[in-house]
Amino acid sequence: MTCTLTRTRTRSARARSDRGFTLIELVVIVAIIGILAAIAIPVHLGYQEDARGSAVQSALATAKLELVIATAEGDPVALDPERIADILAAHGDPGLTLSRTGEADGWCLHGEHVAVTSTWAVADSGGLVENGTCAANGDVIAPS
Repeated sequence: MTCTLTRTRTRSARARSDRGFTLIELVVIVAIIGILAAIAIPVHLGYQEDARGSAVQSALATAKLELVIATAEGDPVALDPERIADILAAHGDPGLTLSRTGEADGWCLHGEHVAVTSTWAVADSGGLVENGTCAANGDVIAPS
């Protein structure tokens, strides 16, 4: 008799554990996943925007360096519009745009990316200015 009672309890405990998850357990799991996704997705998008902004800054620094080196070496085609266009187009990102204003003795480069709200500007003798723009004479106009 004792053997039969123990066997019945074991089957009953096993039957309860084999049923799987309850509906409330599944709802809790889905809610937790949703909360984690709501936190992670905006953070990820922020990293993408930061990376694109860094790409603009890097492209501006590289283009500035190329123009300064070409000018310092006395390269007669350094300020040729076609050469400048090649330097500005060499950044490799289709969403990134660089433009140049000014003359040989003072110029400004302006950079922007279609997926980033900020823009950057750099003069031939200065550093990067976030949300700056370029004047026609080659000066950087800082944001007010």
